Amino acid sequence: MNEVKTNDDKQLLEALGKGDHKAFDCIFRKYYVDVVMFCGRFMDRVEDCEDISQSLFLHIWDMREMITVHIKFQVISLEKCPEYVS
Repeated sequence: MNEVKTNDDKQLLEALGKGDHKAFDCIFRKYYVDVVMFCGRFMDRVEDCEDISQSLFLHIWDMREMITVHIKFQVISLEKCPEYVS
């Protein structure tokens, strides 16, 4: 990741779109707990929330080239969570 600020979601998403594994790792570490907690609003078992969150991040990696930078990551993750829960 060449001079990408790890606290700047826009730069992280741009790098992610180019297949930067370090950018993905930063995004994962930054948002994983929030996504798990959000899933917990719909499910009781922490293990299920973790599984769903991991599936969501795998989906994000698979779709990385299609992510538009002007969308905040929180919007992407929180819009997709209910699809994985149901």
